[in-house]
Amino acid sequence: MGELLDRGFQHHILQEMANDYPAASRIKATFGEQSDNMLKVNLAYLHEHGLIACNWHPTLDDPYPLPTSGTITAAGLDFLADDGGLSSILGVVTIRFDDETLRALLLEKIQNGDGDPDMKSQMIAAVKAMPAEAIKAVGEKAISYGISAAPAGLLAFKSFIGL
Repeated sequence: MGELLDRGFQHHILQEMANDYPAASRIKATFGEQSDNMLKVNLAYLHEHGLIACNWHPTLDDPYPLPTSGTITAAGLDFLADDGGLSSILGVVTIRFDDETLRALLLEKIQNGDGDPDMKSQMIAAVKAMPAEAIKAVGEKAISYGISAAPAGLLAFKSFIGL
């Protein structure tokens, strides 16, 4: 089935359904008769990713018969626009670091930083011995410090890219 997935054909399907939006596209009228499963496979794939909505009416002979109609979804329209659409404006992104990820970041910074090797060894031992709650508190302080230092960081970035 994987060999039937075709990005160009998927884009064509989305474009055709976008032309009919908000009405549903009549599958056979829009795409014609099919001699293989290519249309069905690509419709199913786009449907599973939420880019189109089709009503699949399983039969005893075929659990996925070619649907009679389909509609492009808001996610499909946003995908075609390639700008993130309203999802990029309305969506909230949550970023979570677990204590081991924060610990690894701290250890890397200490190991790669300048300084006295004995002091670095003591700091590494201290970070390795810290409980999860202490690592979390250090991470929160680091984020707070990073945000307060953002203007200087932006100036450095601007200089780095030559603006």
